[in-house]
Amino acid sequence: MFSHLAVLLGHLLSWGFLGWIGPLIIFLMYKDRNRFVRYNAAEALNGAIAVVIAQVVLGVVLGIFGFVTLGLGFAAFPLVGIPALIQLIFAIIGAVRANQGEWWNYPLNIRLVK
Repeated sequence: MFSHLAVLLGHLLSWGFLGWIGPLIIFLMYKDRNRFVRYNAAEALNGAIAVVIAQVVLGVVLGIFGFVTLGLGFAAFPLVGIPALIQLIFAIIGAVRANQGEWWNYPLNIRLVK
């Protein structure tokens, strides 16, 4: 549960870019102790890494779009925060499910850490 809540804290403090630090610490500390904690920490970490990747790609695409449209496209730059907002919802659901003892997968998650 704390790994999902750490994603929330990281997203709120950095608008999505540091949401991976808390789950990484929990994953590294507890990966050999408890399978359930490892699974939830890996899910939260994978989700946070996916958000960072999506935000970087969106930032580059919207930056190029802004230059191509001679600055008018920069108005769409706040869309970079949408993956972080979606991840906040998933992290809340994941924390609730982990607290209930359920094995829950993040939808649309990239499985980099297993």
